[in-house]
Amino acid sequence: MVNGLDSQLSPSPRRKKRRNFVEQLFQGTMMLRTRCLECESSREKQEEFFDVSVPVRREKNSHDDDESEDEDDSSLSKLMMAFMEAERLRDENKYYCDKCIRYVEAERSLHFDTLPDILTLHLKRFTATSGFFGYVSKINDHVTIPLYLPCLLESCGTPCQQTNHRYKLYALVTHAGMTLSSGHYLSYVHVQPKSTSIKQLFSPNLFKKMKLDNQWKKDSDDPEVTFKTAPLQTPNGEMSPAAEDQSCMDQWVECDDESIRMYSEEEFAGILSGEEGSLLGSPYVLFYHRIF
Repeated sequence: MVNGLDSQLSPSPRRKKRRNFVEQLFQGTMMLRTRCLECESSREKQEEFFDVSVPVRREKNSHDDDESEDEDDSSLSKLMMAFMEAERLRDENKYYCDKCIRYVEAERSLHFDTLPDILTLHLKRFTATSGFFGYVSKINDHVTIPLYLPCLLESCGTPCQQTNHRYKLYALVTHAGMTLSSGHYLSYVHVQPKSTSIKQLFSPNLFKKMKLDNQWKKDSDDPEVTFKTAPLQTPNGEMSPAAEDQSCMDQWVECDDESIRMYSEEEFAGILSGEEGSLLGSPYVLFYHRIF
């Protein structure tokens, strides 16, 4: 979806290319690096991305240690580290080195060069099986989703000291169901407190170029809308006292078609950790924004 929107907003090839707001918000760059294990030479290829597809299950091969099967890979942080770790190219999958002029064993890895203001992560929960009766099945493995992500840039040390290299979760989409063709999608969105300016969500230079409306308006007498908590508006159209109290706090909103449920930040953190229930559906698409 983001790629399609970017293609519509991109200028003509004859004109000087300028980054539109989609690119400024979502686009980053990653480096694909292949290193020959004999002559130590490397080949690098830079690629742009708007979202990152993260495998939920790590592919096993005959060279993996038996101990790795017992490791807990259910956290998003571990899945991201596994996504970026080096892959050994060997046996039938050897790499042709231009310097050695033959097929050799090599290591291939992905590294993030630049990261966008909004980092979109897609958990690869659907896998296709081969064969005559091939089908697409869903991976329902539990994945622990953190509220914060550490720095992912290769150029930074460990631990990274740059506060604006960290990310905070602000929205996610879940899928409830067993197959790709059936099920139900829900979304969870972080609502900033009333005193928080939207300028704090994006970089200052980007905010100057954008006209954003930070108001959420919904007709209170709409019969299709059901609030499972205190009403946000009185019958006169004014904000209710309960909503005024909620607007001063960090809130998470669960959007399930016409039903809306609100959670405090503490309650939602407990849901993510599994201490206070669980999300409706499996986390599928995650949106993190850079902390400024």
